[in-house]
Amino acid sequence: MEKNKEGKWMVFNRYYAPLGLEFKPKEIDNYFFEYENLTDDIIKEIIDNEKFIESTDGIITRVWFYDDNSTPSKMKFDKDAWNIYQMKISKLTCIKGK
Repeated sequence: MEKNKEGKWMVFNRYYAPLGLEFKPKEIDNYFFEYENLTDDIIKEIIDNEKFIESTDGIITRVWFYDDNSTPSKMKFDKDAWNIYQMKISKLTCIKGK
C-alpha cells in the first residue's frame, strides 16, 4: 500500500500499479482510498515486520504484505505464507473507509 500527500492509501500489486491493473496509469488519484482510523500503530500491528514498512519523516508512506521470500504465490503454493498474508488482509478489511 502507498499513502499520498492527502493521507489516502492505494493498494498496489506486484507491478506497483493499483490493484487490478497491470500497469500504473498516468493519473492514479482515483485509486487512493481514505481509511477511518488507520494509524501508523495499527499498520505496524498488521504488518508486524519493520522491513515491510517505509517511512518518510517518521510517517509511514508505503507498506508491503510480503517480499520475494514470503510471497504466497511462489512456484509451489505455500500454505503458511498464504495464511500470514490472509491474516494481514483480513485485519485491513475490518477498517472502515470514509
